[in-house]
Amino acid sequence: YGASYLLGSTVSYVVLRRRLGGLQTGATVRFLVRLLVAALLSAGVTGVLALTLPGNSHDVSHVLAGVRLVVLATVDLGLFLALAHLMRIREVTTVVETLLRRMPGRHSF
Repeated sequence: YGASYLLGSTVSYVVLRRRLGGLQTGATVRFLVRLLVAALLSAGVTGVLALTLPGNSHDVSHVLAGVRLVVLATVDLGLFLALAHLMRIREVTTVVETLLRRMPGRHSF
């Protein structure tokens, strides 16, 4: 499934590069590598946390499963956003800053 996305993205990139000219391939590759590093680090830390939290079995209650979901998703998203900020992934921080500006009382990331 992931391979089909990779193939589709590659074909689209080649077609767009031919039609539009240069697409700053070096900058795009650097962005993708930093994004991959941030995603893998946050997912790895969250995965380790998931193994240590209670309720890591098949006979867990729905409430505990829901609490685990909220905790793990919050940790993963928070770590990813912090890493994106530290790694200066402008595309991520721009989206976050836009969302925060729309919230009352919040102005910057």
